[in-house]
Amino acid sequence: MTVLALVSFAPGSRARAATALLSERNQSSIHSWDSANPGVTSLFHATQCNDVDVNVPEGSDRGWIGEHFNDYFARFVLGGNGLDAQYNLGQNGLTHYHYPKHVMVYNDEVVVMSRNDATIWRYSTDGAQIGSVPTGNGTGQGLATDGVEFYASFWNGASSYFVRYDSNFQPLQTIQNPSGMNGMNNLFDFIYDPETDHFFGLATTGEGGTGTQSNTVLEFVMGGAVVDSYQLPLQADGIGRFSTTLCGDGVVEGDEQCDDGNDVDEDDCTTACAPATCGDGFVWDGVEACDDGNDVDEDACTAACELATCGDGFVQDGVEACDDGNAVDDDACSNDCAPASCGDGVVQPGAGEECDDGNDVNDDACPNSCLTPACGDGVVQDGEACDDGNADNTDACTDACALASCGDGFVQDGEACDDGNADNADACTDACAQAACGDGYVQAGEECDDGNTVDEDECTGACALAYCGDGIVWEGVEQCDNGADNAACADCMVIENETGESDSGTDTGSSESDTDTGSTSAGPGDSDSEGDSDSDGSTGSAGETGGEADDGCGCAVEGSRPLPLALLCLLALRRVRRRRRAAGTHA
Repeated sequence: MTVLALVSFAPGSRARAATALLSERNQSSIHSWDSANPGVTSLFHATQCNDVDVNVPEGSDRGWIGEHFNDYFARFVLGGNGLDAQYNLGQNGLTHYHYPKHVMVYNDEVVVMSRNDATIWRYSTDGAQIGSVPTGNGTGQGLATDGVEFYASFWNGASSYFVRYDSNFQPLQTIQNPSGMNGMNNLFDFIYDPETDHFFGLATTGEGGTGTQSNTVLEFVMGGAVVDSYQLPLQADGIGRFSTTLCGDGVVEGDEQCDDGNDVDEDDCTTACAPATCGDGFVWDGVEACDDGNDVDEDACTAACELATCGDGFVQDGVEACDDGNAVDDDACSNDCAPASCGDGVVQPGAGEECDDGNDVNDDACPNSCLTPACGDGVVQDGEACDDGNADNTDACTDACALASCGDGFVQDGEACDDGNADNADACTDACAQAACGDGYVQAGEECDDGNTVDEDECTGACALAYCGDGIVWEGVEQCDNGADNAACADCMVIENETGESDSGTDTGSSESDTDTGSTSAGPGDSDSEGDSDSDGSTGSAGETGGEADDGCGCAVEGSRPLPLALLCLLALRRVRRRRRAAGTHA
């Protein structure tokens, strides 16, 4: 078998070093070895073996060997010669298998690997068989533990590889050889060294069966690369831990940093003989408030071993929405570790809040928008009849937050107009209707407006005063009215008076006459104070018609429209006067 010689550092040049035990090939000797001085070994124990392991911290104060020539594993006393106990396979209840080549102490058990079928066998430190773990991984090459999990190396016919197991011997991961082996393809036995946090393994090219041996040790990172290489002064077929330090015996030795001789983890020296520190998973009495063994700040215990609290600057998962580590309440994260929001009772000007009363009442002095109440905000507050949140004055609520009504100056549904006043003589009435003939109000262009559309009364449906000759028969006053062709209706055919007699120029009895005396007021057709009188044959005002014939009733037969009232039939006018006087009015 060819062994490649790798360059190693000069002895004593490395800052950190590993110690190990080497079983010399086909010799009854076990040697101690130190990576700080790799070219020198010292005889540690004289016994025939193919692998050796001394690992007191893992649960045994004795050394253990595996011997594949005669199929047994054995125990020996440290510092002595020979064996303390020998356990022959196939005897005393032990299963027989060939080539128990590799041995390791792990969790108060002695673990032995069969080279031929790679089965892992478990025994108590008294040699009683506990069970076995078939691996199905070809040829068994070596065993090592980092104190928590353990690793086994296997040969697949082309190169070696590793499998990581948990404490229940369940496989967790398969790992290939480290990079930088310089042509070597087999790490057939190895150990873990806690001092360097690296692995050290015997390396060769190929697989030499039970006679595999090497004088090269590679220092490497599991799953990583080769860190260093060392040349041995002998051919070794096994490498094992050499840790005689017993944590808890009160003596600081080996890789112990402290040893207070007790099994208390909560004081200044843990049961791993390491100084208590934040993050070791043990709450140091009087020093730490908590210790969850991780460096996560967002759980219940921070990486400073302090209980998580609002204001510590770390957002506790599932508990806090924010944590800005200050005591300022009106910034983006409140002192309750909640994001600033309208309704939290704190006015945040930077968030655009003008008020914040901490309640969900919308119609008080501070609405749920956290803005000062105002007409147009959509909320009806004191002094407002309505608030629809818009500036549309044509809907049911004006921009003055008043209910829409006729006279408010805005045209809403159901209104034809709205000029904002109560003047009925303009173009829009106080009922918000467009001014029109027949609405009862006299507007521009109208002579009268009696609120109806009847043509036959004194105010026609065109809002003009009725007169003889307008073509409309004035009910109760005229019997006919042919308009411009009034000749066919002489004197408008005056209606008889109440006594059944027709009105004439001279009244008798209590009726009016052309000549009135006393205090009776004068009017057209009545005697005036100057002694002038109107009669059927008289001249005077009736003769001022432009010379046109009037048939004796003041209604021109033809020509332009006469002036109102002055040209009405005299008797009809007298009849109207009577009616008005009876009603308490004046002509």
